Amino acid sequence: MTKLGRTLSKIGLYCIILTPFVQIVWGLYMNEFFDPVDEILKITGKTVLQLLITGLIITLLVWVSGWKFLYVFRRMLGVSAFSYVFLHMIIWALGQELTLEYMVKDIVKHKYIIVGAIGLVLMCPLAMTSTDSAIKFMGIKKWKTLHKLTYAVAVLGVVHYILQEKSSKSVEPYIYLSIVFALLLVRVVKYCMSKKYNK
Repeated sequence: MTKLGRTLSKIGLYCIILTPFVQIVWGLYMNEFFDPVDEILKITGKTVLQLLITGLIITLLVWVSGWKFLYVFRRMLGVSAFSYVFLHMIIWALGQELTLEYMVKDIVKHKYIIVGAIGLVLMCPLAMTSTDSAIKFMGIKKWKTLHKLTYAVAVLGVVHYILQEKSSKSVEPYIYLSIVFALLLVRVVKYCMSKKYNK
């Protein structure tokens, strides 16, 4: 891909990534949300999952095609996913009026919040090591090992979504689960094959 093509692709991807945020701002400005906190939590939560899954799909595409320039877009998706999950957490805290007592009660009542919080904690080192300098400091092998946590984060995100929506009987969380499971299975198969050929 040419430098111009890569730049245009980045701009296009940023526009897509920012679409949910624009949707939130527009919805608030036009007073379109019946329950702003609940609606924004749903938008940001789904966006995080979609960005994480797309990043994992890009990893698969690189394995198949060898197009390593795609890693640039994967990094953009990862950092953006962390930004949205951070916004997700802030909106939840605002919904609890930034009161510790209310937060604790909500966590006790809704166990899926704990699952989401674990996912957020795991995303922190991934976001902190998303720079070229971090890769050089850690070494590519250690960096790759650390960033395999993305699969765990994706699984936790899906579990968080399933537990949250279990009363609605929605099939959408299970669609995300199927995609993440398939990507994880490919990863395991690739690992097993590499072990076999390296013997």
